[in-house]
Amino acid sequence: MIGLMMSIMFAKETKPFALLESATMRASGEGEPTPPSAKEIFLQTSWKNKTLFNISQAGLINNMNDGLRWGLLPVVFTSAGLSMHQIALLAMIFPAFWGVGQLFTGYLSDLWGRKPLIVWGMLLQGVALCSMVFFPIYEWWMISGALTGVGTAMIYPTLIAAIGDVTGPSWRASAVGVYRLLRDGGYVVGALISGIIADTLGYNWAIGVIGLMSVLSGVLVAVQMKETLIRYKSVPLSLQSLDSRILSWILEKLVIQFSENFFCTWLEIAGKRSKEISVPSWKEIENMRDQSFPSVAFKYNFDESSSSSSIEYYHLSKNESILNKFKCLYQHESAKGDIQSIISYTPQKVAMLIMNNPSDENKMLQKTVETYVKKLNF
Repeated sequence: MIGLMMSIMFAKETKPFALLESATMRASGEGEPTPPSAKEIFLQTSWKNKTLFNISQAGLINNMNDGLRWGLLPVVFTSAGLSMHQIALLAMIFPAFWGVGQLFTGYLSDLWGRKPLIVWGMLLQGVALCSMVFFPIYEWWMISGALTGVGTAMIYPTLIAAIGDVTGPSWRASAVGVYRLLRDGGYVVGALISGIIADTLGYNWAIGVIGLMSVLSGVLVAVQMKETLIRYKSVPLSLQSLDSRILSWILEKLVIQFSENFFCTWLEIAGKRSKEISVPSWKEIENMRDQSFPSVAFKYNFDESSSSSSIEYYHLSKNESILNKFKCLYQHESAKGDIQSIISYTPQKVAMLIMNNPSDENKMLQKTVETYVKKLNF
């Protein structure tokens, strides 16, 4: 109940981040393919995709080790004549190293890559388990438990991160669901296999077989799995996904607005001075220059419902809070063909634009040009 209340009060919805990731991929030209069907996601995660297959098999065998530790090893410890206190310490040492170790192994997987930690984590678990057969003493079992915990810590956060690396935001949760089904199935498979082998061949065989499977899992990952971590150059986050064409578009808007302000102010001064048959003073020219710098703002807008993004341009004036609102054409694939056509503000050109594409922006351009023409008649 406490967990439910904390989730309601403090947990935030993460879907907008996935939608933003998808929109960023489209804006950068990468694009995200159509999400596969549920059947295809299951097949890709469990078998077809070698990277996802190895992630899933490593997770399954990792939890087979857990099934062995929780199901069979307490019986082994009891039959070895250990006290309840000693058995409790052996049971404690594994999750202690596992839990604390994840604080460091997650960071290391971001630094070194996913594959090395998965490979060495599986190998370490397998060797630690097999060593219990060759050194059947309490002190070594403590060391083996600690090593197995470290190996599990290397695996657990890294496998989840690798799933996120290779799946798209539109089907990532589905792939994680398939992975968790296979991974958590390892508890059942590990307990059953170790129990059957222990009944037929003995405890040592059960421990050795599960340990050997862990070693083979690590070898398989080393041979088949590709590194999934994508390393980016050291570039500020704000510039990684910002297209240079968008920067040009922003600069163009600033120049256009400055020129419009300068032109309107010049017409106003020229109109007054033409009636007085005098030229503007330098103070008037300086004021005209200072007042021409536009009061503008550029806003990155993300629409969660349609997973689309745009950069909006706002011009603030004294009379209106928002004078113009333009959509950045470079943010929309379907509008790229219209970019080159919007290169002139002459009445003839705008008339042609309205005929070919009666968009809101072209209509705004027409309205602006008509205003200029009227101001010329002073």
